[in-house]
Amino acid sequence: MVIRTKDPDLAIKIATNSTGDAPESDPKIIERRRRRYNAVRRMPVPKSSHITLPLVLLRDVPGYVMHLMSELTSMEALWPSESFTPEEIPEWLSTVNERSEKDAKVLLYYSLSGGLRRRLAISSRCASELARLHAQSLIYGDISVNNIYISPDLEAPNVWLIDADNITYERENGGVHVYTPTFGAPELVQGKSACTP
Repeated sequence: MVIRTKDPDLAIKIATNSTGDAPESDPKIIERRRRRYNAVRRMPVPKSSHITLPLVLLRDVPGYVMHLMSELTSMEALWPSESFTPEEIPEWLSTVNERSEKDAKVLLYYSLSGGLRRRLAISSRCASELARLHAQSLIYGDISVNNIYISPDLEAPNVWLIDADNITYERENGGVHVYTPTFGAPELVQGKSACTP
């Protein structure tokens, strides 16, 4: 769970129990998490990277303090979520509107949220961040729209990766297997390989 603090630039991330309704209380799991968070803090992540690393570990529960990307939004914002009335659909989409009002709304949202140009710029910056990690033999194992944060500026997209506790060293087998369902690499989901570039 991620909790906002009074400081608008900081948040606290706490590992929860298996039901997700309370902080983890199993001493063995707490110790394992603390070792994991400490290991991430010691990894050679380039200082210029746009990755929210753990700043300080918590004492009594498994978790840490991290930067909060308050001016940014998750990449999930690039998927249509707004509803438009038929009157709001512009004339240039009128032929699509005849075929399917839903298609017209999707295309309108796509256009208003920056279109292909913005999505390619975001993808390029995300790939650059991953390449910097890979150059250090590090892997960011949990790429998903919820872990990539982008600026709302359509012309100059800023990209940050959050949830850095999934960063691990490149290896063929073993290690941390963290991924978001529907976003995990097939070889990782099938257990055929560990996290690799």
